Amino acid sequence: MSRLPVDMQSPQGVLLTRAITDFGYDGSVIDVGRRQKQFYQADKAVERRWGGFLRKKTRVNSSQILQMVFAVGSLQASHAKMVAYFMGFLNDALELVDAESNFPQPADDAGTIELKLFFRIAASAGTQAVPVFIDA
Repeated sequence: MSRLPVDMQSPQGVLLTRAITDFGYDGSVIDVGRRQKQFYQADKAVERRWGGFLRKKTRVNSSQILQMVFAVGSLQASHAKMVAYFMGFLNDALELVDAESNFPQPADDAGTIELKLFFRIAASAGTQAVPVFIDA
């Protein structure tokens, strides 16, 4: 969740909140799976909050992100590009970001490594206009 945009008024943040609203990503389909302990490590979604006293409060949780990425079937190139952008694997020019944090690190657990590799694949596929096939 720390990879999501810092500023929800940025192009990345605006697009993320618009996608969640427009496509109805409420995370409920993922939350059903959380009740079955073998699918998810955590019983509850992790939530990230933005805004405050003078700004609109925005909340996004990990179930919404997982729904957006893995509960929609195979990703068309534009969708792959969008999720990679939200997670910081593409910059505002929609070019690959080769930051060290986008690659597996020695301290990363297996799940983090798999997600980083997936988002690198999504970023590459999106920029090359090819879909990402998901067989779940």
